[in-house]
Amino acid sequence: MFSSKQNTADTGWMKKGVVTLCILVILLGVLGMVGWYTHSTLLIQLQAHLTPMQYNTALGFSLCGIGLLALVYHRSRLAMFCGGLVTIFSLLTLMQYLFGADFGIDRFLFEPDITTKTAFPGRMAPSTALAHLLSGLFLLIMAGGCWPRICILVARAFGISVLALGVGHLLGYAIGGETPYGWSHSTYMAVNTSAGFVLLGIGHLAFLWRLLIKQESGIKAHNMALESGIGLAVLVIILWQSLIAQERLQAIHFIESQVDNLVVKIQNSMRQQILAIGRMARRWENQGGTPHALWSADAIHYLQHNKGLEAIMWVDPSTHVSWIEPMSGNETTRNLYPALESRSTRALETARLKHAVVATRNIELHPGGKAIIVYYPLYIDGRFDGYIGGVFRIAKLFKSILNNLAGKDFAIEVFDGNEEIYRRIDAGVVYEPNLIRTQSISIINLDWNLRLLPSQKLLVDQTSLLPLIELIVGLLLALLLALVVDRAHAAQYRASVLELEVAERKRTQEALATSELWQRSIFNAMEEGLLVTTPEWLMVDINPASQAMLGYSQAEVAGLPMAVIHVDHDHVVEFVRRIKVAFDKGEIARFEFELKRKNGEIFPTEHAVSLIRDNAGTAMGIVSTLRDVTIRKQTEQELHHHRGHLEDLIVARTGELHKSRESLRELTAHLQSIREDERASIAREVHDELGQALLALSLDIHWVDKNLSAPDLILREKIKSILDLIDATVESVQRITTQLRPALLDDLGMEAAIPWYAGEFQQRTGIKCDTKVVLDGVSIDNDKNITIFRILQEALTNVGRHSGASHVNIFLEVKGGQFLMTIRDDGKGISNEQLHNRQSFGLQGMRERAMAFGGEVLINNNAGGGTVVILTMPLTGC
Repeated sequence: MFSSKQNTADTGWMKKGVVTLCILVILLGVLGMVGWYTHSTLLIQLQAHLTPMQYNTALGFSLCGIGLLALVYHRSRLAMFCGGLVTIFSLLTLMQYLFGADFGIDRFLFEPDITTKTAFPGRMAPSTALAHLLSGLFLLIMAGGCWPRICILVARAFGISVLALGVGHLLGYAIGGETPYGWSHSTYMAVNTSAGFVLLGIGHLAFLWRLLIKQESGIKAHNMALESGIGLAVLVIILWQSLIAQERLQAIHFIESQVDNLVVKIQNSMRQQILAIGRMARRWENQGGTPHALWSADAIHYLQHNKGLEAIMWVDPSTHVSWIEPMSGNETTRNLYPALESRSTRALETARLKHAVVATRNIELHPGGKAIIVYYPLYIDGRFDGYIGGVFRIAKLFKSILNNLAGKDFAIEVFDGNEEIYRRIDAGVVYEPNLIRTQSISIINLDWNLRLLPSQKLLVDQTSLLPLIELIVGLLLALLLALVVDRAHAAQYRASVLELEVAERKRTQEALATSELWQRSIFNAMEEGLLVTTPEWLMVDINPASQAMLGYSQAEVAGLPMAVIHVDHDHVVEFVRRIKVAFDKGEIARFEFELKRKNGEIFPTEHAVSLIRDNAGTAMGIVSTLRDVTIRKQTEQELHHHRGHLEDLIVARTGELHKSRESLRELTAHLQSIREDERASIAREVHDELGQALLALSLDIHWVDKNLSAPDLILREKIKSILDLIDATVESVQRITTQLRPALLDDLGMEAAIPWYAGEFQQRTGIKCDTKVVLDGVSIDNDKNITIFRILQEALTNVGRHSGASHVNIFLEVKGGQFLMTIRDDGKGISNEQLHNRQSFGLQGMRERAMAFGGEVLINNNAGGGTVVILTMPLTGC
């Protein structure tokens, strides 16, 4: 984030920059309009051969500049008004191009008198209209006052698009071509218009950046990803249109070359055939006339070798056709007078007077069809002797000339003035009338016009996928550029890394002189073996470590195949297969393999094989790192042996530990039995000795009280206190003997002892106890009885101390040869830490007591709340 002082400083100079750009754009527009009023070519075109800035374009620049200036000074209504006008004008212009309409807006304000490279007088170019439309929409968005994130992004896109359109067209002018700055065959954008959009686009972006910096917007003000991507995309679109226009221009050049080729072909063919008639005329004059038989033979010869000639005739001085070849089909022509036909008359008269060859314009032949006749006048010693005439049927003439030219890709039309004399159009072929090319054909005194219409198929053949590929690749590159710029903006810290890389590169360049020496030194000093081969597995070099490992010198292995160090052919095949699998994955091949020394000894090795490629990705060689792992293999075998021995020891020690644990458990059970016996013995002695003594003492005190004669109240109170103390002591003795060894358990068994103890627990703690004992008369020995009783005591003690329960259920049963006791309370439950706490000696004692008789104590939280303790103990064994 920027501080307020930074924001003020940044936005201050940016505001001045935006205002300056606005003034320049307004000035450009005003100068353009002034240029139209004053007819100044310099202000409108810069140079006379360039496209002019249209009046509406200049007006749009003025409005856009005023609107942007209004935004800077917070005049939203003025900015919205200017943006609306520009949007309407540019949108209507684009609609005129799209729908081929004319709404009259091009000459609404001014009638243009300069139309250089302008398809429609007064109309701005499509790219100009698009840039103005984007500028107008920019003003409307920013004048709205509410700028959510999406609006800012759209405005940035419009701004960079305007800038890219201007830059792209300026580049087109800079490289000296027309198509880069013109869309198809439409009006071109003027060079000063392109400069204006560059200024306007920069102004849009500068206004946005100033706004974002000032408001410290969440949108990254200096992130150029969007601008870069859209800018490149617009340039790609401009280049795409350029390529399309360039291909169209190439197609036009191809058509024009075809027209020139046809004209040359027609002229050359006609001249050759006319020269044949001239040769007959010269022979006539040189020989003072030609006998009819010889003349006929010459005529037939020339007719056979000149396919365009229909007939050759001699017209006598009276303009009467005396001889004609061939006679077949021309019988009606003989004895006719060509002078009776007006065009022939003019041609005969001109040829006789000028002593020059003359051709008639197209005439109708008597058998039918159009033709021209070429007349050579004959003079013998100055005496006029008639004419040699060559009849060329036009359809036959052009068919013989154009038989192998142009093909079906062109339609051909030939005109004599406005009169069509020949046409060749193939049915079913669609032609492109917008690309008609016309060329004049001059033959003797004839002036024909040749028109060539290319087919749409030809235009398709002349185009390529390059523009489409450029568009797709360019747009993908624009997207990629945006992503790259965005990531670069988020990772500016990489600049320091680049500096380090530059410094490292300089150090590397400085060390190039000694690098080869170092590489060789390292190669020779490597403790591991290095083996260099060609991609065809011919050995090139090995380091000293490899030489010591394999027993070969470098000179011995140079040029030898890798097979010499392998065990056999199958090993070679497997070796190459493993490497190829790794190389196909683009990885280094790492594996263990057996090789053969020079003395024939086979030993295990560890390989790391790398493929070396040049900058073009072509494999140059293979480098293998070798390591003799014989000692390691032996060590692994020894470790494996020791590991097996260690596992055997662990098994033995585990068995001993298990036996020790069983012995400890038996000792614990024995100690528990001894302790219970001691408790029983102490309980009997306390009951028998201390109980009887207290009873005797109580009887004696009662006797003293009854036989005391003196009415001593204090003494009687003291005797009463002593009797109460003796009673309390008797109760304590009974309670202690019960806790040490409940006599009820020994006398009546568990079915009576458990409910009695549960009742005592309920009376002592206030926790309700429900007890159910279902033993079905099964007898349980005394040791297990006392163990079960002690587990019950500990469980109830924990309930009273920790659970906070109000109710306990105790259920004892015999099931499947197992004794089961379930104690369930409704307290707060027990945590996992308490369950597994090694300091919980009570829980551990319960488990150990059960395990001593092969039983198990499970303690879990109850599903409905509270804790459940389950004791399982076999009735027999243990």
